[in-house]
Amino acid sequence: MNRKVKNIKYKDISKIFKKLTSPSFKSGYIFALLTFLIIIILTSNVGPTYNLKEGEMSPFTYITPYKLEVPDEESWEKAKKEAYADVEPVYSYNIEALTKSIDDVENLFINLLVTSNRKDLSPEEKLNHFNTNYNKGFSNESTAYLLTFDEEQIKNILNESKKVTKEIMEEKIKPRQLSEYVKDIDKKYMVDIDLSEDEKVIVAKIVERFLRPTAVYEEAKTQRQREEEASKVPLTKIPVKANEAIVEEGYPITRNALLILDYIGLTGKSLTWKQILSTSSLVLLSVLSFAIYLYKFHPSNYLRIKNVILLSIIILSFTITIRIFSEFVSKLILGPSLWWGYIIPIAAASMIVTILFDAHLGIITTFILTVFNGILTAGFFNFFLVALISGVFAVYLVSKVSERQKIIKAGVLLALIIGLLVFTINIPNANIKLAFFYSLIGFANGLICTIITLGAIPFLENLFNITTSMRLLELSNPDQHLLKRLIKNAPGTYNHSLLVANLAESAAEAIGADTLLARVASYYHDIGKLKRPLSFIENLSDKESIHEYIKPSLSKLIIANHVKDGVSMAKRARLPKEIIDCIAQHHGNSVISYFYNKQKKLEEAYEEEKTTEQVFRYLGEKPKSKEAAILMLADIVQAGGKAMTNPTTTGLKRMIDDFIEDKLEDHQLDESDLTLKEIQTISDSFYKTLVQGIFHSRIEYPDKESNDKKKKPKKTRNFKESSKENKKLNNKENRQPNNKENNRKDN
Repeated sequence: MNRKVKNIKYKDISKIFKKLTSPSFKSGYIFALLTFLIIIILTSNVGPTYNLKEGEMSPFTYITPYKLEVPDEESWEKAKKEAYADVEPVYSYNIEALTKSIDDVENLFINLLVTSNRKDLSPEEKLNHFNTNYNKGFSNESTAYLLTFDEEQIKNILNESKKVTKEIMEEKIKPRQLSEYVKDIDKKYMVDIDLSEDEKVIVAKIVERFLRPTAVYEEAKTQRQREEEASKVPLTKIPVKANEAIVEEGYPITRNALLILDYIGLTGKSLTWKQILSTSSLVLLSVLSFAIYLYKFHPSNYLRIKNVILLSIIILSFTITIRIFSEFVSKLILGPSLWWGYIIPIAAASMIVTILFDAHLGIITTFILTVFNGILTAGFFNFFLVALISGVFAVYLVSKVSERQKIIKAGVLLALIIGLLVFTINIPNANIKLAFFYSLIGFANGLICTIITLGAIPFLENLFNITTSMRLLELSNPDQHLLKRLIKNAPGTYNHSLLVANLAESAAEAIGADTLLARVASYYHDIGKLKRPLSFIENLSDKESIHEYIKPSLSKLIIANHVKDGVSMAKRARLPKEIIDCIAQHHGNSVISYFYNKQKKLEEAYEEEKTTEQVFRYLGEKPKSKEAAILMLADIVQAGGKAMTNPTTTGLKRMIDDFIEDKLEDHQLDESDLTLKEIQTISDSFYKTLVQGIFHSRIEYPDKESNDKKKKPKKTRNFKESSKENKKLNNKENRQPNNKENNRKDN
């Protein structure tokens, strides 16, 4: 039991470890490390700074070329505190206070009536009884006076007291205002009362006795209103005009000047925790968005660790470049000025990523580096705009570049665009001469980007074995070592490869695949035949094939090994992985039908043990890409078309459809992502290319003695009118089975 538990735990741990070391997790680790390094680069305090203090003499003169609005947080906090304090406390009306006061007045007079109606008590006893049981702070003189009133007088005084009390207490009376209302009772509220002066005095005393505050302090509402008012206070900013001298050498540094220099980053102060948190969050979100985009829309690049490493190196390198320009270049080389931001070569990263990968990755790389540039240049809109627009233009200009010379043309055009962009941006805030000077810096930026791109592309191509259009074009040159060997040692194979390339390129263009990769992969797909060129029929000319004298099983090994040999040669020649994959996959694991059928016939003739089909299959992988699948189909279709003795358009169409159907039934195209519609398009493309190649029109050439009218001109030969020479060739070919299996022997 314990052993089983241990085995289960070991399996679980093994699964977890396998998952944690999978390519997707490894890419995640690389992006996590990239995020950490960029945060360190953007938040660390490096580079030369000035130890400046308010009131000291400035060691330099600093003139800003732009309009600026520098935040003044100290003044802002002061303004918010003032707005907070200006908000009056919030009070709500308490109707219960009014009700309580009215009830107290009524209770007073009820007790007065009860005491006054006691016939068994003398006036003195009535006073003592009232004071003992009720008196609420009235003087003996006032109480004795009230007890002398009859019931009608008491009711009148009661009604007036209630009326005045209600009139006063219907207002919000704050505790600190109570004394003011008491003072106003005689002047304001007793004027229109129809009572004697003595009775008015009694009413005033009663109202004063039971008057209480009706306003209740609302602490929560008050706090909320104060906070709202404080939050409405806009950030205090120090306006700076373009070309304004912030400090001058030898003059005292003012508080505002120190804030401006600190905002630009010349005072050497460390970032606050808020700034570090903000920067870290921006970096994290930027890298995360890049990783998600790569995982979602470029899964092949995400799962290829070397591509993730390359992209990370590019982003990290240019982030360091931005930091160098923002710290050292701006403060040492160019002095304390802001126009250095126009020479940061962010567009170079856009060009490199676009050429090495594609335009989509180039655009998102531009966005990320533009964000980092914005962080390091204090969010200056001009720098942000130039970095973003120049990066987008750079992607567009090199998106279809396939030659290194075209990079130079694109770079010059980019330099002109950046120069014009910088000039346009600076026209409103600078004079013409200064704007022109800035535009020259922008032009230099474009040239620097071009130089960086031209230098980086070959280095990165070779270091990471990246396939670019330029590299593919270079590999298509017949002067390449492997192609020269094919031309010299296996001319039939080379000619076959050229014809396959024509078919593959046309088909790739028809379905929107990589036409250049399809063509170049076709050139190299049979380089493995260089090891034994005479073992393949296209290189034999009039010689007899060695396969006539050896066993089919040995022939199968010779034929099948050209794939393995080709992969080995391609790796030694450091061909791109995409081409190596096409070489390895151009036969998939399909059956070498000709020799398999030959083996079956021998077994039947000699009653030997039957060999399984699996023994006569190629050992390669099935095509994983559309280009590899197109190459597989083009290879077999070209060989089939060549083997046809009397080709007709109907026969060609049937042959193409049969070959493609065979590959589909054998599941050779299952992993290539080709749709049935694309397969039909490929079939149509093959047919069109073959028909144009075989049944094209020709002119009729005249004889040497063209002036002799008696001599008849020679007839033009075509595939339907075979000569004796054609018949001999057909008889030679017919020594092998004239079926689809025979067509595959060439491959």
